[in-house]
Amino acid sequence: MSQNDTATSIPTLAQIAVAKKGVIKGSRVLTFIASWAIAEEALGHPPSIEEYAEWWKESRSTVYREQARFRECFPHETTPQRIVDLLKAQRSSWKAQGVKGLGQVRLAL
Repeated sequence: MSQNDTATSIPTLAQIAVAKKGVIKGSRVLTFIASWAIAEEALGHPPSIEEYAEWWKESRSTVYREQARFRECFPHETTPQRIVDLLKAQRSSWKAQGVKGLGQVRLAL
């Protein structure tokens, strides 16, 4: 198997999210990951879930629902932080396209 075959056998973030939650909720999970990356960049450090809620001016119940949806897609992750850390190396390839670009990223999680 070539390196290219291995890369394409890794599902995209969108494929993972949609397979677990469907198109609408899967898109919301991708939006949560992108929003987490934006908050981290603005704050200058990885946010806690409470800092994330405060920075986005969202209620705690809303962000906990977002986090629960995220965990259903990525059950081994507590927050999107590890995924965001992995994305930093690929920032130029996805950030300009926003959530759509994020969904096309393949990460070996």
